[in-house]
Amino acid sequence: MKVLETTNLTKKYRKITALDQLNFHIDEGMVFGLLGPNGSGKTTTLGMLLNVLAPTSGSFKWFEKAPSAESRKKIGAILEIPCFLPYLTAEQNLRVIAKVKECAPENIERSLKTVGLFDRKDDPFKTFSLGMKQRLAIGSALLGDPPVLILDEPTNGLDPQGIVEIRELIKEIAGSGKTIILASHLLDEVQKLCSDFMVLRKGKKLFQGSVQGALMNERSVEVAAKDMEQMQTVLSGFNGIKKMNRTDDFFVLTTEDYVTSSDISHYLFDRKIVVTHLVEKEGSLEKQFLKILKEND
Repeated sequence: MKVLETTNLTKKYRKITALDQLNFHIDEGMVFGLLGPNGSGKTTTLGMLLNVLAPTSGSFKWFEKAPSAESRKKIGAILEIPCFLPYLTAEQNLRVIAKVKECAPENIERSLKTVGLFDRKDDPFKTFSLGMKQRLAIGSALLGDPPVLILDEPTNGLDPQGIVEIRELIKEIAGSGKTIILASHLLDEVQKLCSDFMVLRKGKKLFQGSVQGALMNERSVEVAAKDMEQMQTVLSGFNGIKKMNRTDDFFVLTTEDYVTSSDISHYLFDRKIVVTHLVEKEGSLEKQFLKILKEND
């Protein structure tokens, strides 16, 4: 099922076009990353999807229906820096929010346990670290047990330990079957968390696809042998190599998706080529991101 679908979604502020005819969709169970530099339109997109901002033109559907108060109840979201009452405890803050959201009180304990703060439920919010505050914010978004969770820059400002904690929490939540929409300008974060992603720049969509597919496009194999010339001649007869570049120490092979380093090793071994170096290099979202930007200059 399509959880979300947009049609020519546009937002203009006088002469500035913050979002320009955006078309994309998100399927159930995806961890979907909105990727782009600051000012690309990520937060504007989320604001319209949550009815915080009104689109200038275009439309969108939640759960294959026009947005409504009922569909909004199925979405938990954190758009800005989480705001809690500093002198109240974690549990007391969630009780206030649960009352506003009309959530069952028993959901509070479940949310605190999910985000790993049940042992700190009686501590004042003002004593929490930034990472704990962010976890409590995620807990508040989960109070109604929504099938969709929207997070805008969830690791912004956190130290390395806090980033890892939030990342693992998001993975755990995604593992429960929820659809997660995550806006970020951090390529590494999107690569480690998301199943699919979209690249925005100046309000325009440049790309949408799977993270795995993007990484496969950038995968390469390094290979060297005692006789480099002979190996080059032999590899020229191997089906599945798209490109072969030589460095001082080895060849860098760009291959078809189905080709593995093991396939290359066996091919060379069968032809009596002694391999001295064989390393499969995973692709990076950074390379693919820069490639997408360059192609759309």
